[in-house]
Amino acid sequence: MQANGIPSHFAQFHLRPVDILISSAELTLNREWSANWKRYRSTLGDRSKKVSASMDNWIEDKAARLKKRQGQAEDARQAGIHEADVISIQGRDILDQLEAIVRRDVEKWNAHFPDDPRRRIDSVGKLTPNGFVVQKTGYSTATLHAYFDPDSMSIQFTVNKVRAIGEGEYSIKGLFHLNLSDDGEIYLTNRSGEHFPFLDASRHLLEAVLDT
Repeated sequence: MQANGIPSHFAQFHLRPVDILISSAELTLNREWSANWKRYRSTLGDRSKKVSASMDNWIEDKAARLKKRQGQAEDARQAGIHEADVISIQGRDILDQLEAIVRRDVEKWNAHFPDDPRRRIDSVGKLTPNGFVVQKTGYSTATLHAYFDPDSMSIQFTVNKVRAIGEGEYSIKGLFHLNLSDDGEIYLTNRSGEHFPFLDASRHLLEAVLDT
């Protein structure tokens, strides 16, 4: 079959203008897709900038942490200097307080043995320049020396004791550390850092003198 003298298989299709136009709905959809894509690309750029800025802040962060540690170390150093100054000034007063309690405890002990010189503690005296001495002449003989040492911020003591005749002498050494509390009070601690009240310190010293 021919159309206008042209074989049917060469017949041309005639498209109407409406067939090659994009509908308004499709055009709107394409515009929205394009806008969304631009916003997405813009968001990627913002994220990249934020990540880059965050990674670039490591120098400021590290410097801030270092300055904080330096400040804390300086605060601790100044606190240590202040503690040493206060203890150096008041250390002898603390030793005097301990001596007063030792004297009281010696009197209380001796009151239990008025007629037993072997059990009694003979005396508590001053030790030049900054200490005190406790003496017991009955068996077992003992002499305690206690003094304030500002360099170590401690009260150090030595007890020299005599064993039975022919068995020689031996010594007991120890110390109480002086510490400054947050409210400015000085207190004692033992070697383990445990708080040691003056009453306990006096007992510790006198038991070292009295025990055989």
